[in-house]
Amino acid sequence: MLVNLTMKKQHPVTQDPTGDPGTSEPPVDLYVPPYGRTEAELNWSAVQPYLQSRGYMLRPRYHPGWVGSWVGTKKKPEKCVDSIGISEHGVVINAIRMRDGAPVLLKIWSSTSAQDGNELAVLQYFSDPARSGDPDNRCVPLLDTIDMTEWQERGVDYVLAFEVGGDAFVANPDFERFLQGLAYMHSHNVFHGDIHPGNIRMDAKNVFPKGIPGPYNFHPDHPLLMKQAKRFNTMQAPPKYYYIDFGSSTMFPSYEERKLVQFNAAAFIPPECKNDADALYDGFKADILQLGATITILIRACDRPELNWVIYALLSRMLKRDPEERPPIEALATAFREVLRDMSNREMRQRLSWTKKASPPFPLKVRYWFDYLGLWWQSFRYGLPDDILLNDPSELTPTRPTRRQAANTADREAKQRLGCIRETRTGSSASPTSNRLS
Repeated sequence: MLVNLTMKKQHPVTQDPTGDPGTSEPPVDLYVPPYGRTEAELNWSAVQPYLQSRGYMLRPRYHPGWVGSWVGTKKKPEKCVDSIGISEHGVVINAIRMRDGAPVLLKIWSSTSAQDGNELAVLQYFSDPARSGDPDNRCVPLLDTIDMTEWQERGVDYVLAFEVGGDAFVANPDFERFLQGLAYMHSHNVFHGDIHPGNIRMDAKNVFPKGIPGPYNFHPDHPLLMKQAKRFNTMQAPPKYYYIDFGSSTMFPSYEERKLVQFNAAAFIPPECKNDADALYDGFKADILQLGATITILIRACDRPELNWVIYALLSRMLKRDPEERPPIEALATAFREVLRDMSNREMRQRLSWTKKASPPFPLKVRYWFDYLGLWWQSFRYGLPDDILLNDPSELTPTRPTRRQAANTADREAKQRLGCIRETRTGSSASPTSNRLS
């Protein structure tokens, strides 16, 4: 029987141990065997036939009657794709859209849940065709809204479908995109309310042109799944990053109607709300602080001391304790873009690659250097991450010409234009010079 899915956000594995007061049976915790399905996964299994009828196919692990592919064989469970589960909260799961085979993420949404809040209205607003094509729009697109009327009494109103996302980040370009996306959100009088590293995801379609084998899961225990996938790095195929999870968001009709609101929930609690959970606060100012904390964590997690310039250029103003001292996001995005424009190519290349730990194990040190040399070479072949300075990174594709090819094309076009000008000046007879140039 399907239990209340709303509760799975807080209790994904253990049932409510209150028991039934009308019987003598004691409360029993739900035991989950190794690689077995949790209670949240069993809930998804219960709705799998209905989701299939709506055009979405869950992985075999969530089909009714599933038995692990390793059972009765000598296979190790950790080497089998269907041993990979979902997050402990069980609110989001990966699936395939049956009409075109596109990977998607499905998420439970409940109108009675305080954690879901205004999320559906915000998603529908930014997914409207009038705004979804805007290159500055970094809000995750809502692909579909699946009506779950039959399960409303169990706390589920809709299942929302999104494009898949990952957990990969790179250095400089991402920060500018994060600022750009938040500036767009604020310009439409919407604040996010819960910005943290887990709520900024990468659209991996360009990076993995043939898709990722098995479940869409950057799982540390299943690295072979990633090795099997054809992939580009983010210099070859600049990805798009999205803000997700708008459960703590608020949308105002206009700038003039913005006002202080009561704090809901967030991973980073702003100082103005720490001492009073019921305090009214400015969500737009809180977004500035939360994004600053997110960028700080990403820099520290990558162990990139050479990126400390970002702290002085940006974060020192974003992390002010007094919300009135935090600049508007538009001013921060402009300032950061100006800093990037002033950086030389040499300075940019020094900031390529991932972590540069002081004393990593020798095999990791070798891998890091190969990673860096690969990116360094590609920075000459494809050019430095031009999407830092472009409004629409989708203009850059893995097949875009190299700098030499682009220069040759521009030179050829210039010569052709020069030839046309000289032909116009001399009439129908072209001069010998124009013939040589063309």
